[in-house]
Amino acid sequence: MRITRNAEKHPRNPEVTRAALLAAGLECFAELGFAGCTTQEIARIAGVNKALISYHFGGKQGLLDALHGQVFERLGPGIARLPDPHSDANQNLRDYIGAFAALADLNPDYPVMLLRGLIAGDTDPEGGLAHQLLESNRVLKAILVKGIEEGRFRAVDPMLTQASILGSLLFFFATAATRRRMASSGKIASPPPHALHFVEHLKDLVIRGIAADE
Repeated sequence: MRITRNAEKHPRNPEVTRAALLAAGLECFAELGFAGCTTQEIARIAGVNKALISYHFGGKQGLLDALHGQVFERLGPGIARLPDPHSDANQNLRDYIGAFAALADLNPDYPVMLLRGLIAGDTDPEGGLAHQLLESNRVLKAILVKGIEEGRFRAVDPMLTQASILGSLLFFFATAATRRRMASSGKIASPPPHALHFVEHLKDLVIRGIAADE
């Protein structure tokens, strides 16, 4: 278990407290999952009173929604411009995959938290994460339609394509620590595969996989 520290008390500054709770929530949800992570544990990691979770976020679910919102707010500009009419469908799809790959750069705990939550079924169908996933699927569908019109892509299911992309990215980034341990023990080549190499590999794999039949 990684969560063993007692964080120092933060000053009674609302922004500092909110940031501390977001960081603590991300750490706790990634380690224990939504169900296993209590407000008391989050408050302990953040070094604040647990009542402040309700004050700032309306509860544990609100904190989780805020974490997703924080990440997808940064992701938004990367996919909002897609499909770019000045680029072909192949480049648009590469940009789409690259935007989601950037999620891991924000915090390595986020892919772990997201994957754990999706597996456990913690996603609220009316919540912000579900909305963001559906919106990103709309963008992907537009990219795929553009590719079909250009004669580059064959007809594929946008939902299955999105699941293939996000599933691959989440699994790769969520298992980074395991690969590092295996590399250090000599079980796999050291250093382990770099994230940038994997992302480029995935882009090529997806584009070739949905390429129109000659």
